[in-house]
Amino acid sequence: MEHVFIRKAELDDAPMIADLSNQLGYQSTVEQAENRLTAILNSEDHAVLLVCLSDGEVVGWIHTFLSFRVESDCFAEIGGLVVLSLYQNSGFGKKLIAAAEEWTIQKGINKLRVRSRCDRSDALAFYEQQGFSKIKLQQVFDKDLK
Repeated sequence: MEHVFIRKAELDDAPMIADLSNQLGYQSTVEQAENRLTAILNSEDHAVLLVCLSDGEVVGWIHTFLSFRVESDCFAEIGGLVVLSLYQNSGFGKKLIAAAEEWTIQKGINKLRVRSRCDRSDALAFYEQQGFSKIKLQQVFDKDLK
């Protein structure tokens, strides 16, 4: 694997984050990514970390945030993780997970959670390889309030 590094996202990274979000299946314009990043980057309870090649090219990102619940202790959750398809299976996702784990530990939290669609068999296998355990299956419901 060539030399890579992890860094925190900045607002200028919105175009690449939008492109990678689209690859993940979540349609996102640059403007939408900028708006979302503005809110996320101003919160101490969120981190967006990028994996970059030695020349600075962004090839993946992970969004991790603290999840506060009444019924259980706080945990960190991965909101999204994507690596450019050309670089998948090259260890970059593993580096992003490790960075998210480090951020979680620095926040004093001892649990990291991730949710993944049941039909993403590659993602499910990847998370299990990274030490995540399946704890439940559930349905997700949305209600549009427009």
